[in-house]
Amino acid sequence: MNYWKTGGAFNKRKLRKGSHPLTSAKPPRLTAVRHVAAYRLELTFTTGCAYEIDFATRILGRGGVFRSLEDLAFFKQVRVEPEAGTIAWPNGVDFCPDVLYSLATGQPVKHLEPA
Repeated sequence: MNYWKTGGAFNKRKLRKGSHPLTSAKPPRLTAVRHVAAYRLELTFTTGCAYEIDFATRILGRGGVFRSLEDLAFFKQVRVEPEAGTIAWPNGVDFCPDVLYSLATGQPVKHLEPA
């Protein structure tokens, strides 16, 4: 079975055949989000893999648009923004899906080369 390993723990879901993230023509996008605990979210990508990410260091003490996310009740209102394929909150804060995938997998964000 093919499982992705991240942060010392194996991913909870099996990869779908032919969905290896390094060979996919389209960049992975989010299909589901679930609050796990505190500032930890489980993110499921179009690859079929789910990863847990702790957002505490990306939110706490940052101020500005992130201040409202410090309130756990508000943080839990996270949802998938299907058009962008990422997560977002009611105040419009979102994260780049490429960066989220990089955080989840440890793979660097791919940059497009100029034509």
